[in-house]
Amino acid sequence: MKNFLSFVCSFFIFLTSSATHNRAGEILYKRVAPFTNVVNSVTVQVYTYSITIIKYTDHSLLVADRCVDTIYFGDGQKGIANRINGTFTCNCNGNGCGGIIISSPAYTVKKNIYTITHTYTAPGTYTLRSSDPNRNGGVHNIPNSSNVPFVLESIIIISSITGANSSPVLSYAPIDQATLNACFEHYSGAMDEDGDSLSYEITPCLAIGYFNPEGTYSINPTTGLLSWCSPQFLDEYNVAFIVKEWRKNTSGSYQLNGQIMRDMQILVKHGVVGLTEKNWSNDLYIFPNPVSSELQINLRNQSINKPECLITDINGKTVFYQKETSDPKEIKYDISHLSPGMYTLRLDIDGRVLYKKIVKD
Repeated sequence: MKNFLSFVCSFFIFLTSSATHNRAGEILYKRVAPFTNVVNSVTVQVYTYSITIIKYTDHSLLVADRCVDTIYFGDGQKGIANRINGTFTCNCNGNGCGGIIISSPAYTVKKNIYTITHTYTAPGTYTLRSSDPNRNGGVHNIPNSSNVPFVLESIIIISSITGANSSPVLSYAPIDQATLNACFEHYSGAMDEDGDSLSYEITPCLAIGYFNPEGTYSINPTTGLLSWCSPQFLDEYNVAFIVKEWRKNTSGSYQLNGQIMRDMQILVKHGVVGLTEKNWSNDLYIFPNPVSSELQINLRNQSINKPECLITDINGKTVFYQKETSDPKEIKYDISHLSPGMYTLRLDIDGRVLYKKIVKD
């Protein structure tokens, strides 16, 4: 009996130490003060960076919970980054516990933020890298995903003439929903506090066996709008894209100033399934999207018969509902109270149920 209990305990410890279930994430960076130092009466540059690793993981008793994460700086050194978000009541030696952002009986996602600072000795190009043993299981386009490492990379480019630099920050979480047989769009909301110009490109996930999702899959190189037409399976997919930042040099030409990679997950099985999204460009005009306060819907000069509007968040929770009592040609909805993020708009018109992904700034 004692041996059996020892086996059970050992097995449980094995599960909690190995099953990390990583779903999505990215690595960000920011040059921090002091930018210079005086050595033997000579002012020299100091290249210190604050590095932030953001990972979205499953959360349960059988999933390993990382209080810290290892980051490789690209200069032959590595460091241990502490988790800083969430409460500090878990058994993490004073580090944060992370924060649950999605909670449902079948699907729970925790956001984990790790930070560390590192000083580089000279200008150069350095690849930041984080690797963890396991992705979550059941990813459609990564065979045997539960045994495939979850790898993130970003590139810091240090130049003595470009000055302080921060990576783009992505406003919207890399966990999104898609509808079966309907075109999917994702807007990351990338912003660069230095005012650098941004460009976007598709890249494979850093995973053995990865293949692109079926259909047409692309990203707009200037706006960053990710498009996929269309999901064919009720499943989970991972995709990745790169955000590059560009800055003019002394000769007026743009040069690459750094880049980050986002590995994100698209949940077809958890989206609105079994219904096809109509061709909105022919029937409905919805603007603006992204929207900050007022969403407008126009039916191309045709009256809308008592439309019914319902908006749900990424958890499927209804956050807005309104039914008109008249037959307007244009509708305006005040959604300024909604938090920034991705939402699904459901519009019921004359018995037709139509869906559209919207982004709230």
